[in-house]
Amino acid sequence: MTMEIFAGVAIVIRNGKYLAVSRKDDPTAFGFAGGKCEEKNGVLETPEECALRELHEETGLVGEIDCLVISRIDETSGKYSNAYLIKNVTGEISTKEAGVVAWVDEQTLLDGPFGIYNKATFKKLKEIRNDF
Repeated sequence: MTMEIFAGVAIVIRNGKYLAVSRKDDPTAFGFAGGKCEEKNGVLETPEECALRELHEETGLVGEIDCLVISRIDETSGKYSNAYLIKNVTGEISTKEAGVVAWVDEQTLLDGPFGIYNKATFKKLKEIRNDF
């Protein structure tokens, strides 16, 4: 099975809280900003580009990639997504998207729709950075 880039996810941490975006249909179900890689002029964006674009689209903020935290592979489809820690975040929270943007604690993300994935993400994040 060939693995295909599928999505990029942005992890932003400030004062012990995580930047999160709710599902459009449930303002209480939070996950990290992220989404599917898009094609432009016949070229598929990289997961890094996707994570930064989704961060901006979903929250109004801009930043830079600090490091790759985790890659997730969907064994059924063979597609994978990468989650990146984002640094040098600037701007003010604003979005035209339907979801709610909020700073939340780790448990809120564990209780959200991507809780199993977020559990593995937090484990890797703590292995990479010992200041969390």
